[in-house]
Amino acid sequence: MLLDLPPELLLKVTNFLSCKELTCLRSVSRLLQIYSDAPLNWKSIHLQPSKSSWQLKELRHIIEPHKAHIKAIRIEGVRDNVVQYILTHCYKLKHLVVCGWLTLSDHSLRLGPDQSLDLQSIQIIGKANSTLLVDASTLARFIKQSPRLDNLVFGCQAHVHAETFISELEKIHTSRFPRTLRSVTLATKQTWNKDHVARLVDLYPTLEHIKLIPEASRGFKDLESFRRWFEQLNSMRLGHSFVSNKNLIMYNKSVCMS
Repeated sequence: MLLDLPPELLLKVTNFLSCKELTCLRSVSRLLQIYSDAPLNWKSIHLQPSKSSWQLKELRHIIEPHKAHIKAIRIEGVRDNVVQYILTHCYKLKHLVVCGWLTLSDHSLRLGPDQSLDLQSIQIIGKANSTLLVDASTLARFIKQSPRLDNLVFGCQAHVHAETFISELEKIHTSRFPRTLRSVTLATKQTWNKDHVARLVDLYPTLEHIKLIPEASRGFKDLESFRRWFEQLNSMRLGHSFVSNKNLIMYNKSVCMS
């Protein structure tokens, strides 16, 4: 039936299939493998596990043949080794959204000493019981090894010690160090103050937004609920470039320039 379709229509049909369906299709025949492997089908992918979380072997079987084409991934149900595999093997990846897990640790963001990512944005969005146990030093090294990163979002329970984080970034900065970071959102303001924000902006003059919002540590039902919450947050009007109260710490560069 599929083989009777015109090539351009067959390509459109495969574009609507899930990654698992494409993987099954490529084993049917050599012709269907050509269409299932089309780079267009793998440029931006959504990965949902069969059970509660991905097994690395299963995930590798699906994306390994296509890792040269993958530029954006949204994945649910992950473990440390799954996130680490994606970051270390999908070498053209620019955008990563991770949601749906119980606990992620430092290992998820640890890279080889000489590895450099092409990543531009990473969003780790958790539910009410999701915890991200990534320490400040590991996060600083991850940013160093992601020289094109411009958007960092931790929408989950995560504590990043401000002084350690800023100090580690200050150690690794040189005049040649790329400075592309535009937005940082963390679900914590504990240990942070105006001086830490100012030092971070000094390190990254490109920064337009810093949002330290403990409310986000409560988690989100799904990615769409996070996006609605984030849109509401962005619609807030700040009277000053820096606002700090019991609920949040926020920096908005555009207020400085207005």
